[in-house]
Amino acid sequence: MKNKILLVGFTLGTAALVYACTLRDVTGVRVDIVTVQPSSATLMEGELQSFSAQGKDGLGNTLPGDAMTWSSSDPSVVSVQADGAAEALSTGQATIWATLEGTRGSATVTVEPGPAMLLNFESVRFFGSLGGQTPAPVTLQITNGGGGIVSGISAAVEYPLEGTAGWLSVALAGTNAPTTLTLSILIGLLDTGTHDATLILKSQDARNSPVRIPVQVTVTIDQPVIGVTPTALEFQGEAGGDPAEAQILQVANVGGGTLANLDAQALYTG
Repeated sequence: MKNKILLVGFTLGTAALVYACTLRDVTGVRVDIVTVQPSSATLMEGELQSFSAQGKDGLGNTLPGDAMTWSSSDPSVVSVQADGAAEALSTGQATIWATLEGTRGSATVTVEPGPAMLLNFESVRFFGSLGGQTPAPVTLQITNGGGGIVSGISAAVEYPLEGTAGWLSVALAGTNAPTTLTLSILIGLLDTGTHDATLILKSQDARNSPVRIPVQVTVTIDQPVIGVTPTALEFQGEAGGDPAEAQILQVANVGGGTLANLDAQALYTG
């Protein structure tokens, strides 16, 4: 009777040893269920999330996860690495799949807009006149166009290599959105014509940083100015001969306003 008991015990121990060996290599083992943790997540664009997965057989035994593979239903929304590390790329929803021996579990990921600087102007234009009044300042509204926070906002001005610099003044009310930024023109530094600059806004939080806003100012002449073409005349003739042929001057207003009450007279020298 004792021999039979020992034989049964030996048989059970052998089976357990064989099964343990099988668990170390899941190839050919029937996977009953795969669970993913967390089962759902809501992320902002640019955020990272680590997922883990566990497989079990029909008896509830935990299986090794070395052969687990990961995939995303929409890699443009959420990408996932071989170790379950996921990154939110764009707004939308995607499913993260963990697969072991043909059985898979899933987690749902919702991606919301990340923090972004939103402005009420895409470009700014000023108009002024030489020697006239300075154009009124323009105030930009800076808000957060996504989730989270937008902090550490900074503003700088970039000028073309060939052009006048230093004519655009910026005043940032605060470094966290919402805030305002006021642009002013130092028109005394400018000559007539069109002048360009670029306002550059940066934030370590904003996914759309840096934001570049074109700024342009056109300076004209406010007062009427007489323009004459040509600027010099030359007559030739002989003493006692016929008068020299008449020549025509073109007179125009090359400034602003209205040119009126013109008068002409000859001034002799020498």
